[in-house]
Amino acid sequence: MQRLNRRLFLTERPATFARQNDGQETVLYNFNIESGEQNTGEEAKQGYYYDSLRIGYPLTRNNVFATMLSELYPLQIEMKLQNDYNTAMTGLAGDENKLPYLDYLYNRQQLKAMIDLDCEANNIPEK
Repeated sequence: MQRLNRRLFLTERPATFARQNDGQETVLYNFNIESGEQNTGEEAKQGYYYDSLRIGYPLTRNNVFATMLSELYPLQIEMKLQNDYNTAMTGLAGDENKLPYLDYLYNRQQLKAMIDLDCEANNIPEK
């Protein structure tokens, strides 16, 4: 089952954290929420586009962040980025091999800040 779904649409603004009634304490973390219009052929609907990440138990900032990272950057990709960066640092490859890892670190920092803000606003504990 896919954990990350992008560019979903609802006519009502989705809750940032939506508990699922699945008996497993699953929560959907809805983020990148933007108002917009969806054209369905005959009519246009006003609503909200958003991305949604399925979070397993426990609902903590650390778990939300770890789940997000594992979806966006699986371990194999993260390791490749690190290896390419280290190869460039030793001089065995050009400096352009550093950039993807530096971009990853920047994206990671931005994700952490977004998740921290959303969790703080919704009283989600860190651990």
